Amino acid sequence: MLGIGATLLAVLPSAFEATRFSPVTVLTRSQLESGTRRLIRFAGLISLVLIPGGMALAFFSGKSINLGLASIFLLLFGFALLTPVFTLFLCACLNGYPDVCWVFLGACLHAWSRLK
Repeated sequence: MLGIGATLLAVLPSAFEATRFSPVTVLTRSQLESGTRRLIRFAGLISLVLIPGGMALAFFSGKSINLGLASIFLLLFGFALLTPVFTLFLCACLNGYPDVCWVFLGACLHAWSRLK
């Protein structure tokens, strides 16, 4: 029952989003991408609150295990929320420079081959 409930809970945001738009609007990516970019910006702002909060909690936790674990959770969740922000930033930086991607990939593969 718990698995079914968790699955239904995970599907609800997508289902509500699907009911908000007409089929013609759904076929245009710009509407969906603007909403996603807004959500990414919001996640970035939340992470800028969680990371300093986790660091402050770690600093003031002393010998409390509960506060230390809570600070680790805040830090982990904050940095996880930054992942889409950095991905979007990296895509924007490399959008006009696709050769940079191939040079970076080649350098990584060269370094990997020298490790063996």
